Amino acid sequence: MAKFNAVLKGTRAREPVTFTTLTGQEIGCDLRILVGEDFDHILADAAKRTKELGGEADENDPQYGYQIDVFTAARACTDPESPLDKPEPFFASAAELRENLDPDRIRLIAAQHRVFQDRVAPRPAGLSAEDFMRVIIELDSTGEGEDHPFVTWRPRVQLSFVRILAKQWLSSLTPKSPPGTSEDAPH
Repeated sequence: MAKFNAVLKGTRAREPVTFTTLTGQEIGCDLRILVGEDFDHILADAAKRTKELGGEADENDPQYGYQIDVFTAARACTDPESPLDKPEPFFASAAELRENLDPDRIRLIAAQHRVFQDRVAPRPAGLSAEDFMRVIIELDSTGEGEDHPFVTWRPRVQLSFVRILAKQWLSSLTPKSPPGTSEDAPH
């Protein structure tokens, strides 16, 4: 059996994405799939930058979360004209990204990358009815200001949860009694 390093890995998947600059100009680049080594660099760079700004490399520090998004976007955005087998970065650096885009745009690019990464390398896509009810109970018992694991779930699982919640909500708004019955009569 061949060792992993002898297996043809091929080129990483890429997907075009567009966003607007601060002047409203629409530009595009490719997002590429990131591997474990990329994430190692992202986390190390985000921790270093957060500490430079006086924060802590802790998942509860919003600055750290933002820096993870900055370095993810900087690493994932690829020049769409670069060869598939030799992708070139779209941004010269994370600093260039921070200097030219606002936090909302940076977070949007990072979120688009998470969705793309999840779609190409999927994990469980949803919640069972039992899992959904367990999560509802956990959310109900989570104190104000406390984080819930929801924020760390894969995008597909978050979307599954929100869809189930929306269906439940819409179902609760639907009248249960036929028109003209005692529930509809004025009190």
